[in-house]
Amino acid sequence: MAAICLVNPVSAAPPARAELLKGYLSLGLLASALRDAGFLGRFAARAGLFSPPGGQKPFDVRILHLGPALDAEGLAAALSRAFAGLAPPLLVGVTATADRVAWSRTVARAACRLWPTVPRIAGGPHPSTSPEAFLAQGAFHAVCRGEGVETLAELALRLRAPEPFSWRKIDGLALADPAGGMTLTPPRRLLFAPDDYPPASRSLDLFLAWGDSAAPHPEDVVFLWAGHGCPRHCSFCAQRAVFGGAIRERGAASLVGEIAELHARGYRNFALVQETFFNRRERVDEFLRRVADAGLAFRWTAEARCDQLDRPLLERLRASGLKMIQIGLESGDPEVLARIGKGFSLERAAEVIDDCRELGIDTAVYLLVGLPGQDWRSVLLTARFLERHPPRNRATGHVAVAVALPYPGTRIACEGSVRLAAAGSGGSFPRRTPRVWFDAAGGLEVEPITETDHLSGREIAEAFFFLDDFLQFRTAARAGACAARLREMQQYADRLLTMIVHRAIRDLALPDPAGSGAGRRAALEDFLQRHGPENRIAEMSDPRCAPLDEGLVDFLACIRLSTGRRALAALNWRERFQVARFAARCWAASGRAFDRLAVTPDEAEAGRRLVEALCRAPCRVVQRLASRTLILEPPPGPQPRAQNRWRPS
Repeated sequence: MAAICLVNPVSAAPPARAELLKGYLSLGLLASALRDAGFLGRFAARAGLFSPPGGQKPFDVRILHLGPALDAEGLAAALSRAFAGLAPPLLVGVTATADRVAWSRTVARAACRLWPTVPRIAGGPHPSTSPEAFLAQGAFHAVCRGEGVETLAELALRLRAPEPFSWRKIDGLALADPAGGMTLTPPRRLLFAPDDYPPASRSLDLFLAWGDSAAPHPEDVVFLWAGHGCPRHCSFCAQRAVFGGAIRERGAASLVGEIAELHARGYRNFALVQETFFNRRERVDEFLRRVADAGLAFRWTAEARCDQLDRPLLERLRASGLKMIQIGLESGDPEVLARIGKGFSLERAAEVIDDCRELGIDTAVYLLVGLPGQDWRSVLLTARFLERHPPRNRATGHVAVAVALPYPGTRIACEGSVRLAAAGSGGSFPRRTPRVWFDAAGGLEVEPITETDHLSGREIAEAFFFLDDFLQFRTAARAGACAARLREMQQYADRLLTMIVHRAIRDLALPDPAGSGAGRRAALEDFLQRHGPENRIAEMSDPRCAPLDEGLVDFLACIRLSTGRRALAALNWRERFQVARFAARCWAASGRAFDRLAVTPDEAEAGRRLVEALCRAPCRVVQRLASRTLILEPPPGPQPRAQNRWRPS
């Protein structure tokens, strides 16, 4: 039986069972098709390929789960062990994730050293959207673009056929040119609907230790491919570049049939994988009806957009066993949502999150930092939104925050609105969670990943840390804990929110981004050289120095600065905080009657005099309701220095 080697990149070797059950899907779909003689026969007949007497035979698919710690020698040894005593495989396929581009080439070179004549092909979103750059170093013969089931099936069948093999006869490939270029074969015209493919779960035995797919653990969650594609075109998402904007999804009968197969083997937890499972209400209705008719008791999760859900549907979903909804919120700033093309309102998101919480449905909310147009005020708006509409999530216990990356094919990559802060090794992209640590003096240090015109690489990494930990501790505190532990969680969450507030206040003192954002970056660098790095959380969030209240958070979320950036830039973080807190109190006392804040006259020394005037209170405050502007203006003339103005109260 002809063998095919497929390499599955895992986080560590040996991989955890949960990782294999989650990550098997794409390779499992390929393996199930290659192991199914009936499907291969139907495909060969429809594609006009050679069929031997007696029909097509299945392939012997071998899945190798290889970790990032393996170098070229270790990879070659692993490949050799997998085929010890056997003939070389018919082909070697590698899933190339964005953060493993260089590593996938190392795998290919190790395979080349063992089996120089065996074809090597890569697949996955990253090589699909950037094939020329991926093939540039010559490790692979070809890249499979887009969906791979039919492309890989044709490749395997042609390699096994008696007639001479030619890469150029296979549609849907990017081929490495011996001269260093690239040749594209015609786009593949898919012959089968998703329901016609053998389910990926029929190859679970290749992913679980000793092939124990019939011996599930109680906590196992099996991921099921429900389809791909989304009606929207969010600027950070590459799915349109990968799949050409097509929405391909399995029918309700096919999905419930696969669930029934797995249920008979003892599995009780399932995750339906599709960017927008609730895209067509008629399919959802049929799915729920078939689940009820089958009488199967199981729990399941799905991905959804907020505009695809409403309370009556959520009630039906809960009754069917829905355990968790996964929602890509991305941001709590409506301007950012509009800019990235998200296509739903925050009001709608709030209704869905609140309804899920009331109905007892866990909600996994996904957020991104470093999006185009996102500044510290946007980060603060996101924190405030989820503070007011906390998701119930006892399944994973957190809100997931990640850095937006300019993957090939995304609009943010094409526009250059999100840029990598440092080039990755061998074309690999960094992970979406930056490294964070504290220095010997207690200062926060971070690893920059990306930058935008509105936030530097360091600021984006800080935003990830502050927002992710703030939401994690808030969520954990709501889940219940002993009184002492609860108090500790709340205090630490407050400290992280205070750091976001300080950054939002600092933004008022920096110039608005323009052009490439170079002016803001230069101003920030000069600012931090004069005032210090402002990275000591214990100092900047000490309640004695920076007492935080909800009115200040609301004020910063709602107002804009008209003039006075140079005046505020002359102040250190304590002084800026005092000005903002005083303005927030005026704003609250006025019934929130203004949405603009002006600090005049616009000169550096005015900032110092203003703080001294505020400390002596009352200072001169002019409120122009006609322009909805609050003007903080120190009294004219030189002012004596205030004494003990930073004494804790």
